[in-house]
Amino acid sequence: MPAYYTDEEFIHMFVNSNEVINNYNTKLGHIKQKLYTINIYTDVQKHIKNNKHKYFDYQLIVLRFTELIGYIIYPESHLKIKSIINNNIVTINEEKTLIKSKLNDLKRELKSKQFQKATKKIVNKLNLAQMNKLLPSDIIENVAEHLVNKRPSKKKSPTNWQNFCKHRKLAGLNYKDNSSVWNSLSFDIKCKYKNQYYTHF
Repeated sequence: MPAYYTDEEFIHMFVNSNEVINNYNTKLGHIKQKLYTINIYTDVQKHIKNNKHKYFDYQLIVLRFTELIGYIIYPESHLKIKSIINNNIVTINEEKTLIKSKLNDLKRELKSKQFQKATKKIVNKLNLAQMNKLLPSDIIENVAEHLVNKRPSKKKSPTNWQNFCKHRKLAGLNYKDNSSVWNSLSFDIKCKYKNQYYTHF
């Protein structure tokens, strides 16, 4: 049950609260608006598996609106709720911590699954390349894990202008003339300098 209390329970608490002093109709209107929002998110949650990240993201929103209702009904003593994580009676802040912890667990679990899937894919490629005849399977798996963790190089490829200057320097030409020579080149030749091995002189 994603909602912490039913609409009727919230209204009953509001009516029987000793902490609500004035503006009953206005406060009741605010509670009904927040209950409407909670109902929207709980309806959406019904279509999501409760082991998904999105489910607990919505649960944090439901918790936030429950907290706002709690401020209206019990501004001094604060609202207690039954946790959806461990079924204990907890404060709103404790529940928030539990949900965030659950979200972190789900993120770690997803990363682990993605890592295992990527590792398996690389192991299959290495086996197709007949590496299993050269190396034992545990070494192949170790290599696959390292390949999954390898980050691509962040080095930027040189610009056309940088390639042009490099070739003029290697050719021993005067670097002071680089700018004027570059400006005199046609657009097509400038574009060809995307290839770092191209030279027109």
